[in-house]
Amino acid sequence: MRRTTALAFAVAFLAGCASSGHERDINDPSNSLVFGYIDMDEAPTSVSYASVMQVAPPTQAPYWSLAVRKGLFYTAYLPPGSYQLSRFGGSGLHLR
Repeated sequence: MRRTTALAFAVAFLAGCASSGHERDINDPSNSLVFGYIDMDEAPTSVSYASVMQVAPPTQAPYWSLAVRKGLFYTAYLPPGSYQLSRFGGSGLHLR
């Protein structure tokens, strides 16, 4: 049963990533998948939003929103560069 649940989550996650490209070519070598996990097991609330900031190369619009599911945050099709987690939060929680 656990294996089936894990497989279903993996399929749903990959399908979500594949559909978030907004008309970009999935085979474009400049595409980047950025993801991470925030363990919120002992926190008073769960994470409901997160964003990254592009720190290199400099850009006019450096902030990118991320999808969040159960502590896992991700986005696909970011341009090449260096990024850092800039914000995350949830109901009653805001950390920088």
